[in-house]
Amino acid sequence: KDWFKEITLYDFRLNSASAKKRTDGKYDISFDLEAHKMYADTIGNETPQPLNEWVDLGFYSDSDAEKLQNWKRVNITDEQSTFTLIADSLPAKAAIDPRRMFIERVIDDNVKSIDLEE
Repeated sequence: KDWFKEITLYDFRLNSASAKKRTDGKYDISFDLEAHKMYADTIGNETPQPLNEWVDLGFYSDSDAEKLQNWKRVNITDEQSTFTLIADSLPAKAAIDPRRMFIERVIDDNVKSIDLEE
């Protein structure tokens, strides 16, 4: 139904991303994110919809967010969520929907620099 019968819009926001070094030398990358889904009618009225979306989370090896190092698809069912992925090396940036698979109006808040926790 989504995308074919309804005008479906999303608002993804990566609030923060942090990394913590593991004992095996890899890093746990924590994604704190916000997600909203809505249907829009032909005159722009939007109606919030429940979430049950498979969305990619990923990280970039460069600060320009051009070299996607790795990603994983996660199921987002809540407007506020935290997910943790494992990286072999410390990435520069993290992103929600890094390959732009969903229709969003604002994409500037999908990528964040990763804060290293001690």
